[in-house]
Amino acid sequence: MGPPETHRVNDVLSHSSKPSIAHRVLVAIVMIVFLLQLLIRYFLLNSPDWHRQWNSFPDIDLYFKYAHSFGDGFVVGGAYALRTPGWPAMISLDHRLLLLTFMGGANVVWVYLIGRWLQYQGAPAETAPLAALLFMLEPFSFVLSVIPLSETAFTFFFLAFIYTFCRWCNAPSLGKAGLLGLMAGLALYVRPSVLAVWLVAWIVAIVSSFIDRTDRSRWMTHSAVALVAFVLAMSPWWIRNYRVFGTFVPTTTSVGESLYDGWNPRADGSSNFWFKGSDATKELSEVQADRHWRNEAIAWAKENPGRVLELARLKFLRFWSPVPNEPRFQDPISMIVTAGATVPIYLLALLGWWVASKTPIRRVVGYSLIPIVTFCLLHLIFVSSVRYRVPIMPIFSLWAGVALASLLAWMSPKDTSPVT
Repeated sequence: MGPPETHRVNDVLSHSSKPSIAHRVLVAIVMIVFLLQLLIRYFLLNSPDWHRQWNSFPDIDLYFKYAHSFGDGFVVGGAYALRTPGWPAMISLDHRLLLLTFMGGANVVWVYLIGRWLQYQGAPAETAPLAALLFMLEPFSFVLSVIPLSETAFTFFFLAFIYTFCRWCNAPSLGKAGLLGLMAGLALYVRPSVLAVWLVAWIVAIVSSFIDRTDRSRWMTHSAVALVAFVLAMSPWWIRNYRVFGTFVPTTTSVGESLYDGWNPRADGSSNFWFKGSDATKELSEVQADRHWRNEAIAWAKENPGRVLELARLKFLRFWSPVPNEPRFQDPISMIVTAGATVPIYLLALLGWWVASKTPIRRVVGYSLIPIVTFCLLHLIFVSSVRYRVPIMPIFSLWAGVALASLLAWMSPKDTSPVT
């Protein structure tokens, strides 16, 4: 998978004109919305009334318990690895959650920077500020940036990986390849399911390097460096887990119960963990319980293939729903606001992909589909929710920015005055 056709940044900048008044107004709007959102995040995360709303998310309690357990060996209720330590570590270092405020804002900056990179490769002018503005208007991403779940932190490292890859495409180096591996590891510490994305991306990279023979040896060398950096980043967790369990645990010991949450007789696509505390696992170790629920889920799926397909349909609809999944959040105002923002981003992103497919950045379209398709397919198996879609919404915002910038360029009056 050689890098996409890229233009040197300096070549593009040398031909850029003085920013127009419209550009300056757009950037000013982006900055105003950005600062307003930072203030809102800070206010909400320091509001006792807002804190009481967190009780509706069971994951939050577990994250905080693990955050407070680092001095005791990172163990909660005898369980050593129900969660990876990335987000709990951040909570333990920052009880006021200022990091969440920072990361929510930084994700907008990542979108802007990646949008600038797309402009350098041939995307329309104004793609970057428009993509950043659309991302800030995406309601689910903003709401989750003021709730102490792991989505915002994961999105931060995920976008850092994408931006590093963009920089590598412009000027490949072993240092950037190593940084890619590090970012991949940090992202996995926060969201273990991203391992599926990294595996798919690595397979695509290897296959593409054999199809596109340009600089194959360099690509293979850099891929190897990235893989080594990733292994080094993950090795503290892997070594610790091996010492605790006596076996290799690459992510967590909750994979089995998460799978059973998605495939079981009472499954409806959402998460409820009705089987937690079952007598079936009371006498089992943490790893044995993980294997038990995994085997139970696979056995049930084999016996009920029709229901598995029906659940996949329900999960697909939940994943891409433009409105909240939970009935308690489906009041008319919330549904109008979320659908009114999400549906246009979907449609613009589709248009953006079509526009980009006819430009030098068409290969980037294919790369951007890897995490989108992988996360979607993953949650046709495990439980599904708009929450799990949030980390890929920056990608939609970027392509929506391409589309909107193209439409604005098409509608703007053309200068037909003669050259003197």
